[in-house]
Amino acid sequence: MAVKNNKSQSVEIEITPNRVLSFIGLAAKAGRIIAGFDSVSISIGQKTAKLVIIARDTSPGTARKIESLCIKEHVPVYRFFDKNSLGDALGKSPKAIVAVMDENFAREIAVKMDRLIRNIPE
Repeated sequence: MAVKNNKSQSVEIEITPNRVLSFIGLAAKAGRIIAGFDSVSISIGQKTAKLVIIARDTSPGTARKIESLCIKEHVPVYRFFDKNSLGDALGKSPKAIVAVMDENFAREIAVKMDRLIRNIPE
């Protein structure tokens, strides 16, 4: 995201994990986030999930099941953050899996996630 400063020059805003988590929190406050394996699985099947985030510390079996559903239903899926960070962003206990239910929030979170992933060294 570029913004103009007083001298009409573009200034790049750094995307950090906390910025992305804050935006996820904003979507949650707007009621556009659901969490938990069952709820997210159902929303993927009903085609109401627009984007899914799986915490890195989610069990491999659970992550594979959700990733498979997302691939089958063409839902963007990211494996990032940890359960505590996702839960904190939502103002809840740790969450392994969250789904964004709004197309606009999903699009903006995807853009931020893609920029964040590109900027983090392997």
